[in-house]
Amino acid sequence: MSFFDEEGFLEPLSKILISYGLCSERSFSTFFKNHNIFADDKLLTDKKCFLDRETTKIVIEKKCLENFGCEVTTAIPAEQVCTSRETAALSKDYPKAKDYIVLSPKSHLYILMNKPKNCVCSRVSDKSQTVYEVLELALSKIGANISQEQLKSLSSLGRLDKDTTGLLLFSTNGSFNHYVTDEKNKIPKTYYVKLKKSLTKTQQIEYKKKLEDGIWLEAEKKAKKVFVKNQKVQWESENTCFFTIEQGIFHQIRRSFLSLGNEVLELHRVKIGDLEIPLDLKFGDVKILLKKDIVKK
Repeated sequence: MSFFDEEGFLEPLSKILISYGLCSERSFSTFFKNHNIFADDKLLTDKKCFLDRETTKIVIEKKCLENFGCEVTTAIPAEQVCTSRETAALSKDYPKAKDYIVLSPKSHLYILMNKPKNCVCSRVSDKSQTVYEVLELALSKIGANISQEQLKSLSSLGRLDKDTTGLLLFSTNGSFNHYVTDEKNKIPKTYYVKLKKSLTKTQQIEYKKKLEDGIWLEAEKKAKKVFVKNQKVQWESENTCFFTIEQGIFHQIRRSFLSLGNEVLELHRVKIGDLEIPLDLKFGDVKILLKKDIVKK
């Protein structure tokens, strides 16, 4: 699998350093000003730069850790600096190696779920099971070694309605989450749709044209009336199709067919970009992905 641009995985330097406990959002600017920070052997001069924390070699001055009260040990020849959360090893590439440390890479989690019906995309619900409860059960089922801290850091990429099933991504990488869900990036999402009314070939052609040219979606309780276009339909039978959108409008597919005088009975997401849900993945089950599995080569 290779689907998402490399830029979608990059994070602000500030978030990376905060994740290591080196500074806070408030103190980041001062931290950057007062310390040398290298990325792949180049001194960083732009505090607003974006990096891939999984592959970039980030080197900082040892005094950065010492100033934060971190414990320094020399148990092995390649001196190591240990904090309560991370281990950083000295770089041999710098003239004064003893004054610098290399931050250990921190990998993000990427998880694909086949979302079942009757669960909601929120962390807390008094009435329904949440996708995070489903996620925790599914990870336990496969014996995944994931900490509670990592679980709390996972967020779903967008939402699926309570009765909508299918592909739901989770990630600890906030930048990646934003990249996938930002409409400006035009990442398509494809759904399998089952309709209440069967259509003739002529009606299917009419639906297809109207959805591509544009239709008005009537206002709902949580959504204003809106005009949408460039919705793609591939018919499978008299009342089923694959429906592809790039927007994220509230109840977009259901409202689109309602505007055409039809009703959606089943909605199942099968694809985000080029990432497809595995056919053998059962409802409520998950698959853990690595960045190398989903980044464009």
